[in-house]
Amino acid sequence: MSITKKSLLLIIILLYIIPTFIQANYSETNTIEGVYVGLPIMQSGDEPHYYLTLYSLVNDGDVFLTNNYDNAIYNDGPDAGSKKLTPYDRHSRFFDSVNRNIISIPMVDGLRDLSYTTEVDSYIKEIPGHPLGLPFFAYMFLFPFKNTSILEHIAIFLTFVFSLLGILVFYKLMLFYHNNKKIAILFTGLFALATQYWYYSKTFWAEPYLASFLIISWYLIVSKKSLFAYIVSGILLGFGFLIKLPFLLLIFPFYIYLLHSYITKTINLKQGIVFSIPITTSLLGVLCLNYYFTKNPFMFDKMDSLGFILPFRPLTNWFFSLRFGLFVFSPVLLFAFLGIKRFWKKYSIHCLCLGLMMGLYILFWTTHNSDMALGGGGGYSGRYLVPIVPLFAVFCSFYNKVNYNKYLFYILLGISFFINITAAFAYPTFIDTSIVSSFEKIIGFLLG
Repeated sequence: MSITKKSLLLIIILLYIIPTFIQANYSETNTIEGVYVGLPIMQSGDEPHYYLTLYSLVNDGDVFLTNNYDNAIYNDGPDAGSKKLTPYDRHSRFFDSVNRNIISIPMVDGLRDLSYTTEVDSYIKEIPGHPLGLPFFAYMFLFPFKNTSILEHIAIFLTFVFSLLGILVFYKLMLFYHNNKKIAILFTGLFALATQYWYYSKTFWAEPYLASFLIISWYLIVSKKSLFAYIVSGILLGFGFLIKLPFLLLIFPFYIYLLHSYITKTINLKQGIVFSIPITTSLLGVLCLNYYFTKNPFMFDKMDSLGFILPFRPLTNWFFSLRFGLFVFSPVLLFAFLGIKRFWKKYSIHCLCLGLMMGLYILFWTTHNSDMALGGGGGYSGRYLVPIVPLFAVFCSFYNKVNYNKYLFYILLGISFFINITAAFAYPTFIDTSIVSSFEKIIGFLLG
């Protein structure tokens, strides 16, 4: 019996909801000790720090975080959600508002000497160490929840909603490319349930937003010709850039597609202009913020770690590392390479643009000489590459089902589903951890 679109959507919603409210429960030493049933909470990684900035925006109306970090660390306050922070956990920078530059704070026993900021508190401000885009985007929806106890849960629910929206639009994109409901259902299921996208859909990380924005924007550009579609696409891409600056690399190929469409007279100049307005606004906004904080519009955060190395070894790690390899945690995505020829034959300009997005993004992160980039992003699987996971799924949908690879495809699809459903229920177990070690911990818990 074939699965219908409505059945697929219900299955995905159910499978996304269950691990959002039912999770493995962890001790203070991060070992599994039972099952947690309740509202979703901030659990690990950068989540609490993005949320702390959101909390400050909603409840304090600013992005000065000293009071918020102090309350979360020393008073067990709700500013960072349910995640317990230590004095080492301040993901922040210090801004000298008189001289307008970012300063270093002296360290005492490995911790920031906060007495230094107390002495000059009138003009030294603690500001976020992460981009402001995600907290600002979430703030537009969550400001009515000021001074409520459910802000943390609603913030994660917002990610959940946009993740499902990305899945729905991915299904529409599959119909656009294949005009075949069975193919659309199969590969939407692959994207939703057999990739890293599932894991991040119930978190307050940036990656699920970036993946959703990218696929929604591409669908609107290629399938719709209205000015409204183009401006929505531009707005989403503009926010993607604000959320994570390397997202700009994914925007460039959109202009190649627009140029091609203009030359072939399928769009006019007006559509390109309305598409560009929000993207340009976002770029100018970032430059203005840089100028405000440093008096240099081109002084981007972490520029000192922007050294580049030869990509071969990092590339193999990003794809095949047991700790964060993209294809280790979703081996079915290997079929993307088998879809290139057919995709090119049917939609050459689309194949070129999506392939360029993937190539530029992979090249950036595999040649980025920073500890975080060399370690996969410090999340589940290759976190920094998650925004282009839907593009891998698009290429997968064009592979030819011949006898020698048909059964292998379904075997790898089943393995990918098993890995990602396990990770969805055992969130912290898989954070920045070898897949072998993660399953050893889970098996150890199950065997008692």
